[in-house]
Amino acid sequence: MIYLRSLFLSALFLLAVHSQSFAQDFMEEAKKHWASLSAEGHIIDTFGYLSADERKQLATVLDSPYRRSKLSIGVVMVPSLLGLSPWEIGQEMRKIWALGGESGEYGVIILYSKDVDELWVYGGQAVFELIPDEELQGIMNQHLRPKWNRGQHFAGLYQGADMLQEVYEQRRAEAAPNPLWYWIMGTFVLMTALGIPILRRGQRVSDFHPESKNLPGFGI
Repeated sequence: MIYLRSLFLSALFLLAVHSQSFAQDFMEEAKKHWASLSAEGHIIDTFGYLSADERKQLATVLDSPYRRSKLSIGVVMVPSLLGLSPWEIGQEMRKIWALGGESGEYGVIILYSKDVDELWVYGGQAVFELIPDEELQGIMNQHLRPKWNRGQHFAGLYQGADMLQEVYEQRRAEAAPNPLWYWIMGTFVLMTALGIPILRRGQRVSDFHPESKNLPGFGI
């Protein structure tokens, strides 16, 4: 009985190892496939949903050089996910395209898989700190999905991407330090720089009273 139990556990262990190895091999092959997909301006459109002119127009809002933000957006529209999760594909494509940086931290992927007729959106770490994935998905559901469901793929993608850019810029502005803080720090540094030489000459900053005769240039 003990022998059979040990044999059964060993078989389960070997099966788990084999399954894990197979899954890893499959994942690597799937990632190679994603890397080999042809893209134009960070857009993969395997269905021809977008015309050439629509691609050019969409590219201006996906990664516009005229925007203040660093946010870069990629669009991936494919028949299936090849066994990968939407999050894994988002991670891979941000890195492959180096969206918003080499590690894709300032990048966002809008993903559509036709076999399940579903849209997802995932952002890098820098984006997540300002707009969590749940909120990104909410923006897509509100501004992209309605037009997409009516077959207006370009209009939906353009409106969704444009709204993402606007929200990100707004959050970045809100998170930026108040300019008054820079003015205060600059004044402090200037006063410190001016005060140190004075103290070295044996004078105190407190001596600079309006009635003081120790003020340089005003002695009698």
